[in-house]
Amino acid sequence: MQELPKYMPSHRLLKGSPSEQALKLNEEILLKNLELQSLNLGLERQVRKRTEDLRRSEENYRRLVELSPDPIAICTVEGAISSMNDSGLRLLGYESLMDTEGLDLKKLLSKGDDDWQKLIWQLEKEGAVHNMELELTKKDGTRILGEVSARFAELIPGRCVEAIIRDVTERNIFKAQIVEARSESEFLNDLLSHDITNFTASALYFMETLRKSEDLTEQDRRTIAKILKDIQGAFELSTSVRDLSRLKSMSEEDIDVKELQLLIAEGIEEAMRLHSDRKVRVNFERSSEPMFVRGNAVVSRLFTNLLANAVKFNPQEAAVVDIAIENEVVDGVAYWRISVSDRGKGIPQEEKERIFERFHRLDASVPGTGLGLYVVRFIADACGGKVWAEDRVPGDHTKGTTMVVLLQKASQRQVAEGTKGGRSQKP
Repeated sequence: MQELPKYMPSHRLLKGSPSEQALKLNEEILLKNLELQSLNLGLERQVRKRTEDLRRSEENYRRLVELSPDPIAICTVEGAISSMNDSGLRLLGYESLMDTEGLDLKKLLSKGDDDWQKLIWQLEKEGAVHNMELELTKKDGTRILGEVSARFAELIPGRCVEAIIRDVTERNIFKAQIVEARSESEFLNDLLSHDITNFTASALYFMETLRKSEDLTEQDRRTIAKILKDIQGAFELSTSVRDLSRLKSMSEEDIDVKELQLLIAEGIEEAMRLHSDRKVRVNFERSSEPMFVRGNAVVSRLFTNLLANAVKFNPQEAAVVDIAIENEVVDGVAYWRISVSDRGKGIPQEEKERIFERFHRLDASVPGTGLGLYVVRFIADACGGKVWAEDRVPGDHTKGTTMVVLLQKASQRQVAEGTKGGRSQKP
């Protein structure tokens, strides 16, 4: 019996009478009710404020939508149009929003539900759609090509799709017309430059032959010389236009493996043919080892232009040109450095960069178009190379000019395989 109290719960007796305890409990309940009422009032004020802020925000949003020059439609996720601004109504041929009541944007899409589901799928996946081209049908039945950008928006009464629709029908027509016009222009340009080059080359040959005739008077020779100057200019212009046209249509995929010494030999042969009336000696010692570079289909024209200039701007009776090839590494890239040195009048220091500008001519008395060296730099850049001018004798430009060309070496793998299926020139 003495251990029984251990297992009985003990209670602290309340002090005071039961009526006093009831009074205290009532007071505590009243205080808690007052606190809860205060919290409810605070929450109601916050809810009213947030609701008012949301209403104002939506009003401002709708005003911005209405003011937007871009056609904007707000739809349910199922595609039903709930709102559309005036720009959107005009785009689709509707007079007012009431005309669109019950209208489903899916029904305006040429592929219907398939187009809409594709748009919703991309929205779910990426969160936004940018410039998706979809064909839409206007109220009068005509079709337009729309560029649609869309996102999800949380608006009353819930999640919606906000879509901006731009009519790109005319733009795409203009694009097609530009592509067609460019293609036709390139065709005519190729045809024109090709035919002019052939005609002027033939005229040069016959005029050169005529000038060698012993039956001509001195006046005849002077007249022929003037005609030859004009024909030479026309020939250089047509070849430059042809080369630039071809270069601008090329890409990195058009770079092949070329044998450098063969390219130079082709340039020498062409330059000698262009100046068949001059005594020209080109000092170029070819190596028995092939030297491969990365170049395009017109890279030999680079050397033709450099050598032709070396002869053309040399006033001496016999023009001498030296060509040397060396190894060079720039910023970790291996190049072949080709130096083409003449003994002409030279180029002043302040002109050494300007000579590569389009239509810039250092000596107007010499026939030319001012495009030769521009084409040279264009070709070098297209092949990932460089070109610049130096004094043949450092510090004295009057002793002639050295044109320096850097062309990237082809790697052993490129030589073995070629950059385009193993095609390469062989020496």
